[in-house]
Formats: sequence, C-alpha cells, structure tokens
Amino acid sequence: MQTEQLKNTHLEEVSNEIDELISYSPHWFIRSGNAIFFIVLIVILSLTWLIKYPDIIIGTARLAAINAPKLVTTRIEGKLEKIKIHNEQIVEKDQPIAFLQSTGSHEDILELEKWINKVELIVLNDDLKIIMKRQIPLLNNLGEIQSAYQEFQNVLRETQETFGNGYYKQKSLALTQDLALLSEVNGNATKQRQLVQNDFELQQIEYKAKESLAKDRIIAPLEFNQDKSKMLSKEQVMEQISAQLIINRITEHNKKKEILDLNKYVSDQKQLFRSALLNLKSRVEDWIQRYIILAPVKGRVFFTSFLQENQLVSIGQNLFRIISRSKWIWKN
Repeated sequence: MQTEQLKNTHLEEVSNEIDELISYSPHWFIRSGNAIFFIVLIVILSLTWLIKYPDIIIGTARLAAINAPKLVTTRIEGKLEKIKIHNEQIVEKDQPIAFLQSTGSHEDILELEKWINKVELIVLNDDLKIIMKRQIPLLNNLGEIQSAYQEFQNVLRETQETFGNGYYKQKSLALTQDLALLSEVNGNATKQRQLVQNDFELQQIEYKAKESLAKDRIIAPLEFNQDKSKMLSKEQVMEQISAQLIINRITEHNKKKEILDLNKYVSDQKQLFRSALLNLKSRVEDWIQRYIILAPVKGRVFFTSFLQENQLVSIGQNLFRIISRSKWIWKN
C-alpha cells in the first residue's frame, strides 16, 4: 500500500514539472528572434547597396624618366643670330642648333675645331710625321681667338721645319755616322799603339844589350846613341798616338752631347706643339660653349617658346627642349 502511494507521489511531481515546463512562456525577443535576424540582414544588405567605395582615389604621383628631356639654355646674353633647326626636328648629339651673335665666324670656328680634333688623335699616337701633311686651314675671321690661332700657326711652322724637311733627322744621322767613324779611328789607333808598343819593347831589349856593350867599350858611343835615339822616337810615337786617342774620345763625347741636345730640342718642340694645340683647343671649346648652342643628346627638339633670328636672349634662358627615347617609371 505504501509502495503505491510513493509511486503516485512521484508521478504527481513529474507531472507538475512537465506542466510547468510546458506552460512557461519565453521572452518576446526570443520568440521574435528569426524575424529580427531577417530584418538585420535586410538592413545590412541595404547598406551595402547605399554605401559605395570610390572607384577613383585622388593621390599624388611623380612621373620620372631614366633619360629625362634635356633643356637647352644660353650661357651669355645676346642676339640669336641663326637658328639651324626647325621645331620637332630630330638632331644628333653635339649638333649645332643655333648661333649667338659674335665677332667671329661660327663656320670658321667649327672648321678649326674639326681640324684640331683630327690632329689631336695623331698627337696622342705620337706620330708627328703625319702632321706635316695636314696644313691648317687659313682662317681670318675667328674673332677673339684670332691671336691664339696665329700663335699656334707659328708653333706649327717651327714644328714642320723641325720634322718636315728632315734637317734634324739628317743631322742626327750625320752625328751617328761621325761616332761610328771615330770608333773605327780609335780602333785603328789602338792597334797602331799596340804595334808601336811591341816595337818599343824590342827596342828596349836591344838598347839594354848595347848599353852593356857600350859600358864594356865593345861598341862605339856613337852607335849606342843612335839606338838610344831610335828608342826615344818610338816612345814619342806612342805618346802621340795616346794623345790622339784622348782627342778622339773628347770629340766622341762632344758628338754624343750634340745628339743629346738635338734629341732634347726635338722633344721640347713636340711638347711645345702639344701645349699650343691644347691651348688653342681650350680657347675654341670655350668660344663654342658661349656662342654656339649644341644639342646635348640625340633626340627630337622642341622650341620652348616662339623663336626668331635676331631675337635678344638673356643668360640662362630656356630655348629648346630635347626629348630622346627613354623608359618611364612612376614614383609616389
């Protein structure tokens, strides 16, 4: 009986818990969770439609080139005497593109520069003989470098006289031949001296023998004196040959000194010519930098502004822009 009561009591307790669980009502937020999630999702999707990231972003950048366009400017103030190119023309490196007004002739200066460049290569190879065949052009309209040109002409004339007609070469050859002859003469004199020396030694032996005979009064004093005279004559010949050998050595020394002086003169003349050539080249290059506008690179030339001949330009004024083929890179 008690067991049945306990079972009933347990069933009642379980039934009450189930009824309480079933009868429990969740919070409204939990009950409407799916609807709220769906609404939030729709709002997010709507915002993605309304909020857009810009397709174009404004920023700073710098375009640079490995071989950027070159500006050509003036070095002096003056008139633009001649424009030798037209806009957008392709020019070569160091090509004259404009002349500024000067007292000298631009064509004469360029011709002189061309001659100097050719001669300089010959000088570097130390072959001055070729220079004798290259006459400097006769130019009389070089402006402020006319005096330097005339000074160089004088040095060139002296150099051509030194190496052109062969005078110093022939003189050097003659001195060398003189030395060879002196050497031959000295060889013969040395041999002759040796022969006389041998004869003198024999004469000494004979003299000593007759000296002993003279002391013993076997031979007459007159005969002894004759032998003594022969010995002294041989000795005198030996001294004369020795003196001649000394004179020949002095002459040989003087000939060698003449050759050294001649070689020094030739070397000094070469150096003088090189110095005069480099000085004239420096003067010509300085003149060209001031009065002739050259293309710094190969490329297409553009006028930076309207230009015409006889137009006055100032120092440092940009006249042209030369653009050559190059690779471009971006720098932020």
